[in-house]
Amino acid sequence: MKPALPVIVSTLCLAIATVFGQLHENIGPGGNEDETITTKAPSGQYSLIQTQAHPPLKSCEDGPCYQTTVHFQDKSKPDRVLPEVGLSEHVSYQAAADYVISPDDRWIVRDQHIFAGWNILVLYKVEPDGRVREVESHLRDLGLKCVLADLRRTKKGWANVSLKDFFHLSGENLSWNSTSDVVHFEVFARPDPLNPRLRALRPIIDGWGVDYNVKTNKMTMHSGKN
Repeated sequence: MKPALPVIVSTLCLAIATVFGQLHENIGPGGNEDETITTKAPSGQYSLIQTQAHPPLKSCEDGPCYQTTVHFQDKSKPDRVLPEVGLSEHVSYQAAADYVISPDDRWIVRDQHIFAGWNILVLYKVEPDGRVREVESHLRDLGLKCVLADLRRTKKGWANVSLKDFFHLSGENLSWNSTSDVVHFEVFARPDPLNPRLRALRPIIDGWGVDYNVKTNKMTMHSGKN
C-alpha cells in the first residue's frame, strides 16, 4: 500500500498546479482582458465604455491596453474618446480604469492604475455640448501635497519631505458629496525604503482623507478623522 502515497501527493500537486494556472490565466480586469467594461452616469444620460484598443495605443508596450469612449444614450451628441493618461510618468500599459461620476453627471474622476502601488486620478468635466474636458490630471499629487503641508505644521522631521521621497503613491476610495462640488479620497504614500532619512518618519501616510472642491480648485484636509 506504500506506493499509493506518492500517487496521492502527485495528484494533489497536479490539482494545485491546475488551480494556480487558472488563476494566472484570469489575471486582468474581470479575468478577461477582452472584456467590455461599462460605467453608467447616475441619470443614465451617458456611459463610459472601456474596450481593448486595436491597434494598441502608443503607450501600450506591455500589458492591457484599454480605451474609454463616452457614449450618450440618446445619440444627440457624438461619442468622445478619452486620451491616454500617465504619459508623463512613462506608463507601459493602459489598464481598465475605475470611474467615479458625480451625482449631477457633470464631473468624472478617472482612477487609473499605472504601476504596482501607484495610480493617478484625473478629473474631467462634461460640458453641455457633450465635450469632455480634462480639468486636473494631478489630483493624487495635490492630495499628497495637502497632507505634507499639514504634517509640516504639526510634526517634526517633515520639513524637507517632498513628493519625490515616496516609493509608492496612490489616491483611493473616491466619493462625491451630494451637491457634486467636492470629491473626497484617501492618500496612501510609502517613503522610499532606500532613504535612511525617511525610515523613522511617523505617522505613516496610510489613508489620510482629503477633499477637492471643483468650484474653487482647492484641496483641503478632510474634516473627519484621518
